[in-house]
Amino acid sequence: MLSRRGQVPRGHILYDPWPVDAQDVPLGNVLKVWRWLRKRAGQGNWRAAVDAMRPHTSMVWRSWDEEQQGRFMRHARPFWDVHRHRIATEVAERMKQLIGNGQLQIAAGRIQSMRETADGVEVDFCARCSGRVETRTFDTVINCTGPATDYARVEQPLVAQLRSVGWLTPDPLGLGIETEDDGGLIDRNGRRVPGLFAIGPMCRPRLWESTAIPEIRVQAATLAKQFSIDAGRSRQRERIAI
Repeated sequence: MLSRRGQVPRGHILYDPWPVDAQDVPLGNVLKVWRWLRKRAGQGNWRAAVDAMRPHTSMVWRSWDEEQQGRFMRHARPFWDVHRHRIATEVAERMKQLIGNGQLQIAAGRIQSMRETADGVEVDFCARCSGRVETRTFDTVINCTGPATDYARVEQPLVAQLRSVGWLTPDPLGLGIETEDDGGLIDRNGRRVPGLFAIGPMCRPRLWESTAIPEIRVQAATLAKQFSIDAGRSRQRERIAI
């Protein structure tokens, strides 16, 4: 398993919740939040400390300017991801077993090139610590980086068309698209696009915490409420027209 920093998701275990009030969470600066979170995690269960941030992460994310958000993405995101998006206890134990018996090796580095050979797939990757390029041959290579999030480069027909007319605006950090709090799309001129909404991971530039079911469920309820209001206004206009 190869990633830039050689990090793997931490495993779930049961813990007692440790909620935190919104007014106690520092805003406006990545380093302040990071130091505060590390101190809090050191005072108790780090999983409880990280999960207590969940209701407040969108607030924290929006309190940062683009420079601070970029700083988080460059330096802190990989560590946040492996602590926030954890894996099942059974999966974590299985990974430990595979590492212990030598079946699984975790490496830090970047892929330089890949090519098919008679023996499988030959991969050149640059090791993070040494900077040395290593070549290994594997039976199969699986891309686990997830779906593309840079909508300036996504060429799916609907995305490309909306982008070309200016109704879909990729964000500067390549996380998704520009939206308002309720998912309404923002065009290239910074105006709301009537009748067009997004939901889920593509809303990360605005909300950050926008990939798990609890957050998406709230977005869906907000969107359903907006549709209901819009439908009511439409019926009212029809009555006035008649």
